[in-house]
Amino acid sequence: MSEIFNAMAAKYDTPERIALAQLVTQTLEPYFKDNQHQTLIDIGGGTGLVSLPLAAYIQHLAIWDTAPNMIEVSEKKNQPTAAGQCFCNCPRSAARILTSKSRRCAAIPRLAACS
Repeated sequence: MSEIFNAMAAKYDTPERIALAQLVTQTLEPYFKDNQHQTLIDIGGGTGLVSLPLAAYIQHLAIWDTAPNMIEVSEKKNQPTAAGQCFCNCPRSAARILTSKSRRCAAIPRLAACS
């Protein structure tokens, strides 16, 4: 499956997907605005369409995806904020995700991140 998303990564952010992501983000924003010490883990986060706009409201952001090209796109789109953002290209096994540690996400306290 990640091969399909790797191929789609460069063209994934279509106007339709961007509009849908904006609706999701607008719905979630109120839950994050007053809680700036939160960590957001976007599993299957792809290009960061939903989670990157929320980064200004949180302390740490981890975007996990099995498609390296999706993570690459999200890293390129990332604008520096106060959040301690972390981009992870995750393995396929959920058990491995939950039990491994990542150097890239080491700054996030008590966060079991992907390797």
